[in-house]
Order: sequence, then C-alpha cells, then structure tokens
Amino acid sequence: MGKLIDLTGQRFGKLTVKYPIEHYTPTGNKITYWHCECDCGNTCDTTSVSLRSGTKTSCGCTGRKFRGIDLTGERHGSMTVLGLNIEERKLKKYSKWDCKCDCGNIFTDTGTRIKNNKVTCCPECFKKENDITGQKFGKLTAIKKIGNSWECICDCGNHCMRTKSALQTGKTTSCGCDFSEKVKSGKQDKGKKYGKLTVIDVDKERSLPGRKYLICVCDCGMNVSVRKDSLENGDIVSCGCYHREIVKNTHNFKQNYVIVFDDHMAIKSSNNDNDFLIDKEDYPKLKEFCWFENQGYAYAYSRNKYSVKDISMARLIMNCIENKDVEVDHINHNTYDNRKQNLRIVSTLQNNWNQERAHHACIKENMQAKTWDVSITYKLNNIKLGSYKSKELALDIRDKAEEVFYGEYKYDKEKVVDAS
Repeated sequence: MGKLIDLTGQRFGKLTVKYPIEHYTPTGNKITYWHCECDCGNTCDTTSVSLRSGTKTSCGCTGRKFRGIDLTGERHGSMTVLGLNIEERKLKKYSKWDCKCDCGNIFTDTGTRIKNNKVTCCPECFKKENDITGQKFGKLTAIKKIGNSWECICDCGNHCMRTKSALQTGKTTSCGCDFSEKVKSGKQDKGKKYGKLTVIDVDKERSLPGRKYLICVCDCGMNVSVRKDSLENGDIVSCGCYHREIVKNTHNFKQNYVIVFDDHMAIKSSNNDNDFLIDKEDYPKLKEFCWFENQGYAYAYSRNKYSVKDISMARLIMNCIENKDVEVDHINHNTYDNRKQNLRIVSTLQNNWNQERAHHACIKENMQAKTWDVSITYKLNNIKLGSYKSKELALDIRDKAEEVFYGEYKYDKEKVVDAS
C-alpha cells in the first residue's frame, strides 16, 4: 500500500482541507476521506482523488457546470428568457430558466419546453387564453372545465362534454339534437351517391330503430329501397343492373338448353353442364329466365317483378318468392331435383330438422362413462333422453324420438338421393 499524501491545509477550488477521516467498507477495507471546509461556510467529506483531479472543487454551492444551449435573451411568444435559475439547478437534475412575461410576471420553466415552444407565456396568461367559459359555439355554451373537457349546455337544454379543440374547430356545434333532426328528415343522406345509387329520401315505412332504409334512384332510372349500412359497407352499389351485367358477360346470358322426358323436363345450367329437373307444367314460367348454378342451387336474375335480388327456381315453382318467412325444402336432399314431388314449403326450424348434422348430433359417445348419451333439440330446447350402454339401443331411442318430435320432417337417410 502506498504512503498517504498529507493534504492538510491545501486548497482545491473553494475547498480547504482540514484533516483526514478513516472509513471502512463492509468488507473491511480502509478508505481515507478528507474533511474540507468551503468558502460558503459548509463542510463536506471527499477523497483525495476527487480533490487532486479537480472533480470536487466546492461543497456544491456553485452547482454543476452547465453544458447546454444558453437561452438567455431569447423571446418565445409573449415572454423573454432572463437566464438560468441556479437555485433550481442545485436541487434538480434538469435546468430551469427564469422567464418574464409581457404582463410582468416572472416564472421558471424547463429549457426543453421553452425550445419546443410548449410555453409562450406565464401560467396566469395561459389560463386566461384557454378559458372559454361563457363562449358560444353553435348551439353550445361552455360552462366549466372538467379534466381535459368542457361541460357545455345546448340550446335544447341538454348538457354534454366536449373538448376545446372540437368546439373551436367547429367539429361539434350541438349536443346531437341537430344530427337527430337530420336523421329523421334524411337531410344528411339526401344527394349522397353510392356506386350507381343516389339517395333521394328516407323510406319511413320500412325504417326501424337501428335499421334505416333509404330510397335511391339508380343510374339506369330504377328506384329501390336499400338499407343504409349496406350502402355504406359497399354491399349494394346498384339496383341490380350492375350484377346483371356481370352475369350477362360471364354466362353470355344464353337461353338454357332443355331436355324433354316422358313425365318431366331438365333445364341445363348456363354456367356448367348440370341439369335441373322440373315438371312440364312449370316450364312456361321458367323459360323467361336464364338459370345458372350457385352452390348447387338454381338461380336467375329478374329486373321487373323481383327487383334487385336473384330468384330461386325452387321458390318460383312453389310461388313463395316474396315470402321470406318460409323456406323450400328438398325432401330427398337433391337440390337439382325441383319437381313438385320433391319440394315442400317449411319453416326454418322444420328445414333444420331435415339435416344430417341434426340427425348425428342427437347421439354422442361418453368415453369416460362408456355410455351413449341421447338428446334431441326441439324448439330451441335441448331434451336429454338418457344414457345407454348399447349403441344400437341408443340409435333406436333417437329414431323413435325424431319420429315423435319431428314427424314427417325428420332426416331419413333412405330418402336421400345422391345429386351426382
């Protein structure tokens, strides 16, 4: 270990060394500190290395050396920077500057906020500039500030919360009563164009709360009533003429070929070679349309009677095109067979009963209990029919339950005909 150099009486900056003090670390090592007295009257302890290297030259009264940009004399907004605040710098790690506002108030703020023009006046002036109490914006009058928003009262008497920027920029001018009036009258929708459709009025007869219908005129001259959300989402862009043009170009809108049998006929699809079976007596009302296949079903497009949507061959044969409360069920599950003997009008619930998935969902194997659980769904109620150790017995119980609950609409595998 080297010999200790005696620093007693020596002067380093504002510090005068008085005497050494021995300190011991937790591990037992001895460190020598020097007790010093500053010119300001305070005392402090420091190491000889800090004194001799010039790192420590005072007790801290002079503060740290400022290495930033000098903002003294700069003007920002309605204030002038006077200089660096030494007292604040001693207490905190960041620098604060003394500023003078045009109103005469002197205040301090950080250099970062000053350089970025986050502060351009004293807090009192800032509060006055941002106080909009009593000011009127459209139908709204600002009452008081709550948090970052302003409580406002509308001319209609309702209270609401709005931001200052929304009020000053004119984004909001009422509590919403203006919009409600426009919605009822349809003023905010009239004249808007969605694809080929132009809104002309609100369909008050069809509109419901949360479901608004608009009367639109298409570029082709046809008027239609369309849901507003369908227009905004882009689901509907015309009265149907645009879709018909696509179909015409895709399928060449050619007349369907017809095959005549002894007791029925077959209409060949315009977009593939599949045939749709029909009764001879139904051909006169089907021959006016060009029929094409879509997911196994026969469809056609009509402009006059059936407005903008496609029509189903099965629905047209059963005369229920406009009745959306019923469905047409193919008894043998062959959607290409549209003869009356294979079609029946049913409800949505009855149509679901005649599904293979509903048939198999009635029975499930319980691996843990080694049993077969039987249940049946009837009118949205799941009815449990018990658990059986034999699968054959469980299948028999299921078939009998379907006969009781579903009757003629139950799924019958023997009636299923392969469409191919």
